[in-house]
Amino acid sequence: MQDVWIPKARAFAETCAYSFQDIPRLISVLPEPLSTIVDTTAFTGLRKSEICGLLWEDLRQGALWVTQSVWDRFVSEPKTERSKSVIPLIGPLA
Repeated sequence: MQDVWIPKARAFAETCAYSFQDIPRLISVLPEPLSTIVDTTAFTGLRKSEICGLLWEDLRQGALWVTQSVWDRFVSEPKTERSKSVIPLIGPLA
């Protein structure tokens, strides 16, 4: 993703988790590229910095390969060794 940023959450804002059934309904009303960003976020569990660091070449063999992290425009390796993982793509995301 380029020239994309995720707004900061408001302090002490009440949050909730969406169910697996809610996510496709939410994505169906969002325009591109927002629907793809939300889809990727919901179905991978990646951190915000890892999502911002995704490259097209990280999509291979039916999976996402987490190779870098971007935080405040600084590119680095993912936060932990375990973060350098391969995320299989489930049906809705693939």
